[in-house]
Amino acid sequence: MKFDTDSPTSLARAMLDSCLDVILLLRLDGRIREANAAAVTTYGYRLDQLRGMTISDLRAPETRGDLPGRMASAAVSAGELFETVHLRCDGSMFPVEVSVRSVSVDGDRYVVSIVRDISTRRLAEAVLRNAERRLRDAQRVAHVGSWDRDLATGAITWSEELSALYGVDPAQPVPGFDQLGRFYTAESWRALSAAVARTVSTGLPFTLDVEIVRADGTTIWATTNCEALRDGKGLITGTRGTVLDITERKRAEQDKDGLTAQLLQAQKMEAVGRLAGGVAHDFNNMLAVIVGHAELALENLPPADDTRRDLEEIHAAAQKSASLTRQLLAFARKQTIRPQTLAINQTVAETLKMLRRLIGEGIEVIWKPGGGAPAVVMDPSQLDQLLVNIAVNARDAIGGVGTITIETEAVALDGEICREHPGLMPGEYMRLTVTDTGCGMSPEVMSKAFEPFYTTKDAGAGTGLGLATVYGIVKQNGGHVGLKSQPGRGTAVVVYLPCATGALSIAGTSADSRAQVQGRERVLVVEDADEVRALTVTMLTRLGYSVTAAATPVEALEMAGRSDFVFDLLLTDVVLPEMNGRELYACMAAIRPGIKCLFMSGYTGDAGALRGVLDEGHHFLQKPFSKMALGEAVRRALGE
Repeated sequence: MKFDTDSPTSLARAMLDSCLDVILLLRLDGRIREANAAAVTTYGYRLDQLRGMTISDLRAPETRGDLPGRMASAAVSAGELFETVHLRCDGSMFPVEVSVRSVSVDGDRYVVSIVRDISTRRLAEAVLRNAERRLRDAQRVAHVGSWDRDLATGAITWSEELSALYGVDPAQPVPGFDQLGRFYTAESWRALSAAVARTVSTGLPFTLDVEIVRADGTTIWATTNCEALRDGKGLITGTRGTVLDITERKRAEQDKDGLTAQLLQAQKMEAVGRLAGGVAHDFNNMLAVIVGHAELALENLPPADDTRRDLEEIHAAAQKSASLTRQLLAFARKQTIRPQTLAINQTVAETLKMLRRLIGEGIEVIWKPGGGAPAVVMDPSQLDQLLVNIAVNARDAIGGVGTITIETEAVALDGEICREHPGLMPGEYMRLTVTDTGCGMSPEVMSKAFEPFYTTKDAGAGTGLGLATVYGIVKQNGGHVGLKSQPGRGTAVVVYLPCATGALSIAGTSADSRAQVQGRERVLVVEDADEVRALTVTMLTRLGYSVTAAATPVEALEMAGRSDFVFDLLLTDVVLPEMNGRELYACMAAIRPGIKCLFMSGYTGDAGALRGVLDEGHHFLQKPFSKMALGEAVRRALGE
């Protein structure tokens, strides 16, 4: 059939308009000669408008440079397929897959361009990449490798973590099944190869403990699982399995008498920590609602109102409860670590009340702050935890009536002193010394005092993690910790922490802070707790922001995927159903590159949820928070 471009037949037009993809007929200079109904729907222009435009008008500015070459290539080639970015009439951009082909119509050369919107595919690819990354990270953290074997070709593929378990370069070719014996002891390989053969013949899975011989000659223990892979007809076509490093577990089993009690104690403490963290999470959400609504109610009451005092008492009690919750999270080690510049004397003084209550009335705490004691950079909760662990050890060593003395002093360490303490560098340090009048330690006990699970207390009276925790905190902050002690003459724990290089800055609230926290930007709030979500929306609305809320990440992503939905900031909880806050932000960034984000949570127990986020320059808001704190965090996240 001859195609008349000036007056298309009804059949030809019906065929064009029935296609879901955009079809454009282009002259060789790029001018649009004809378009179908999908083009009108996709780009938002009328058909007569499209006929007067060029293909350059539909492409994003940064992609127009290659247009002459594309047109020239399409005019002489049998066809070409590529991806680029197109523009709608409202200026919004979307990714497309373009297929072009040269055609002849009534002796004239044209280019037929078929355009497909791939926005949904790009989003799916982003989600898939994120899922694959999560799987790789999970395998790396858990020391779990995985592999697949195709029986028809004999080809084996395995994960990077399995290469790490074998101690080989991931870039090396994967050997065949018969060559895997070199990675196992003779006994383990006989058992493993026989078990795999049974799975191939019967289809039954197995789990087996094996001893792996790494490339460097060292050995580790692993549990390997294997299952059969079947095709649509039920025929076995391959096998798939995992390899989990259980070396530490095997060592514990081999030294059962010495380690079983310690392992059970560690598991008990982990369970208590998980329980504490979970309770604190839910409690923090409720405290956020109490604090927030009390604050909002106080804003609307005149100073002389009779109910104001009651609300102030409620607000104060909730704030004290929030402080207790932070201590609970510190114990569970599930509080976000945010180093700050701390005035050491002020911080220690604020902790003394808690320490005296913890230690009891029979022991006197003497506080000797050094004049001009410098500031240090560390998380306040870590300093609290450090002092609590040292004080509790001192209390137990005293066992009755005695004294604990806490001193601070600024010191300069030279090269000679640093050589005596490996890991220290010459410079200015803050020395914190905690001395007790307890039973003291022998040289043998002192040599093991910082080892995890080492304790001189009776069974059930301690975990042996107190001074080990102190050691970890000090080393994490670039310092050093040592002991001075003699039996019967007490103990001194001496901590050196690097001085802060910058001036101590204490955040305050200026007279015009109310104006500084207000704004007109658009905020998308993602929070699964209904009460917290409603409160956050109310606070932001009163601060002048335009707010849209979503209860789940999927709901938020659906909003962000709409071309007509615009927002300036994503404010998301860290722990969410379906995916965590960081994963949600990664998906959002794939849809809206450059979008700004503020994370909020009262609990970061979700493993890896915020790993690296704070170091990457993103912002975090601790629950429960006031309207002022929320406003300030939003302004910081928006870059103001």
